[in-house]
Amino acid sequence: MPILNVDIANTCSAEQKKRLIHDLTKTTHDLLNIPAEKILVILNEHEKNAWGRAGVSPEDSDFENLSRRKDMDWGCIYGK
Repeated sequence: MPILNVDIANTCSAEQKKRLIHDLTKTTHDLLNIPAEKILVILNEHEKNAWGRAGVSPEDSDFENLSRRKDMDWGCIYGK
């Protein structure tokens, strides 16, 4: 029995989550030839303050820019 654990930001609509569960189940069924009733999909939703990328929280107003940096120059974020 495949168990697919998917971590997502808590920004998806109910319809998007239903579609994701359906599509992941169908893809797993098609690729592995496993009956759909044997496939379990678990969505783990995370609030914006519970994750980060490149050391920056998505709550930061400049998240998209700062989270794509390659260095760890913390002074540019925290004024050190």
